[in-house]
Amino acid sequence: MSEASELLDLYEHAPLTELGALPTQNAAAGTRTTSSRTSWTATSNYTNVCVPTASSARSIAGRSTRKATLLSFEEIGRKIDEAKAIGAVQILLQGGHNPYIPFEWYLDLLRHIKTHHPFHVHGFSPSEVEFSPSGSG
Repeated sequence: MSEASELLDLYEHAPLTELGALPTQNAAAGTRTTSSRTSWTATSNYTNVCVPTASSARSIAGRSTRKATLLSFEEIGRKIDEAKAIGAVQILLQGGHNPYIPFEWYLDLLRHIKTHHPFHVHGFSPSEVEFSPSGSG
């Protein structure tokens, strides 16, 4: 069976939890696939503040008792460096609907990443940008 056939079989028949665990197991073992079509995305939640809206209510369950956090640009940079070290090709930046982050913060963060940690950023859902105090919403 070819590698492509094996991967397709795994995708079509493996339980979702098994599929989800594979990248973590490979990273812990220090192994990576040889397939050029496989990529890694690391996720970083830059804030845990999210005001309740109809679309975000499920994602904030239980957060009201936590201390509010906002990662510094340097902390996000360290996460990017860690992601690169295990083979990630991009970072997913996601937060929530944080009314205390000005729109300029997002632009400054992207400038910081481009200057100090060149890496592909997959980030900021449309609702995050729209919700930002200076955003379009």
